[in-house]
Amino acid sequence: MRRLTASAILSAAVILALIAPAAGQTTDWPVYGGDTGNTRYSPLQTLTPANVGKLKVAWALQLGSLRSQESTPVVVGDTLYVTSSHGPKHVFAVDARTGTIRWRYAPEVPAGIDQFACCDVNNRGVAYANGKVFVGRLDGHLVALDAKTGDEVWKSQIVDYTQGSVITSPPTIVKNLVITGFGGGEFGARGFIAALDQNTGKEVWRFWTIPGPGEPGNESWKGDSWKLGGGVAWGIGSYDPKLNLLFYGTSNPSPWGASVRGPDSGEYGAFTNLYTSATLAINPDTGKLVWHYQSTPHDAWDYDGVNELLVADLTLQGQKTPVVLKADLREVVRADQLGHARRPRQRASRRGPREAAQVQAAREGHLPQPPRRQELAADELQSQDRARVHPVDQSLHGHGRRRARL
Repeated sequence: MRRLTASAILSAAVILALIAPAAGQTTDWPVYGGDTGNTRYSPLQTLTPANVGKLKVAWALQLGSLRSQESTPVVVGDTLYVTSSHGPKHVFAVDARTGTIRWRYAPEVPAGIDQFACCDVNNRGVAYANGKVFVGRLDGHLVALDAKTGDEVWKSQIVDYTQGSVITSPPTIVKNLVITGFGGGEFGARGFIAALDQNTGKEVWRFWTIPGPGEPGNESWKGDSWKLGGGVAWGIGSYDPKLNLLFYGTSNPSPWGASVRGPDSGEYGAFTNLYTSATLAINPDTGKLVWHYQSTPHDAWDYDGVNELLVADLTLQGQKTPVVLKADLREVVRADQLGHARRPRQRASRRGPREAAQVQAAREGHLPQPPRRQELAADELQSQDRARVHPVDQSLHGHGRRRARL
């Protein structure tokens, strides 16, 4: 899991206005990417290349957090909804024209929760649907708030934060469902994606991103390493209503010490660790997997695959094709509705023999065999060092041994 770049300055919501704004143009931005396809497209025409240089600050609101600020505001009508980090410490409903706070939700997130979050205490925002504002919390709860008052409508526990699993990203809205993943792949969580009823908070289905015994893909794990396999969906999901497909990316497998979950020097490549570092297409009505594409099989480098997917139509080989666009750490991948991946560069197999060999050598240099160990055992530490070991890392991990993260 990698921390995303902070998107706001000094933990403040800063709103820019045109010197001469046009009246009458309104549109909602109810979810993280503007719509469920994460297109970030707005039909508004007030802002143009000709006048963008005339923007000035209309108002600014301090959000009260001293940590990084990664929340993307959403706007419904004339109300802007935004979160702070650290819990979130607050969810704000703000008059979008004046910056006046209409209500403030301050959840009672347990003290000391920082030590259970692997990658800072960010919150990336909320999702709006049907008069409710949905927000995930570091303590593992998904909460529905009344959009007019900020009162809790329901609160459902998704994961146990004391086991190193937290929620930092807004959920995905699909029909009458609110769908969320969580973070915790560094601490041995077994990933899943959960769909809840928007009105009641009751779980409708759960898809395990790490298949258990008897499920397709479990054979890609060594022994019982799947139980702590990672593959969490800590980022943002997307939805294509034309295909009725929900898309999520998954994180690195766990642990980073790759020999625990797959290859030693004699079996490199034998275990791909499905469905980690992958793109998943799920039927939102059933919670069943439709297709997957694993961009980094047996990821030993924390490449991840969680970057949000943008739903679009592209002309491929002369035909209009529904696709999802995704930028993983290594390359841009285009996957059509059947899960066939396309890359913007040629594969080595399509090059001449000499060029193909050079490309293959470069890839092998970029993706070395993972070392057998990438961690220390707690019994190898001096007593003064052992006291500084992360509390979650002190749990049993791997082959019955304690691990230490320094």
